[in-house]
Amino acid sequence: MKILKGKDGRVDIIAMLRNFCGKEHETIDYQNRVFREIYSVIHPHNEEKLLGLLENADPLNDGRVEP
Repeated sequence: MKILKGKDGRVDIIAMLRNFCGKEHETIDYQNRVFREIYSVIHPHNEEKLLGLLENADPLNDGRVEP
């Protein structure tokens, strides 16, 4: 329950159920692992550079980029 608690100290029932019976990508451990991997790539760069890369990857300016 410690891992599932939100900032308000309560457990989100949907998150709890996903962790008990959901697929791997729906679990908190997996989400945290993916977040750490993404953060380790983004963190060394400054935010302005990241925003520039995202804007360049979105020529239609519709908020979607190719993976």
